[in-house]
Amino acid sequence: MFRGKTMDEIDQIKKWLDDNERSIAWLARRVDWNRSLLSGVLNRKRPLSRKLARALSEVLGFTVEGVDHGNTKIDDENELEAAAAQLVGA
Repeated sequence: MFRGKTMDEIDQIKKWLDDNERSIAWLARRVDWNRSLLSGVLNRKRPLSRKLARALSEVLGFTVEGVDHGNTKIDDENELEAAAAQLVGA
């Protein structure tokens, strides 16, 4: 669903989890994020916010950037939920 740089970054995150034998639940706890929301991002069903990207960068040790949503960046979980709802037509 989401294209561009995020696709490569998501693949990197999934590879890191696999290489380090870590789960999405483990990563969600480390970045203090809801497991379901993180799973949606990693399954390309939700956009990657800059806030989450910063937290992932700190935990994973490589740069992860948030994705543009229109002309603005998504900075928090509430904006992320609203953007996701618009994308699915809720």
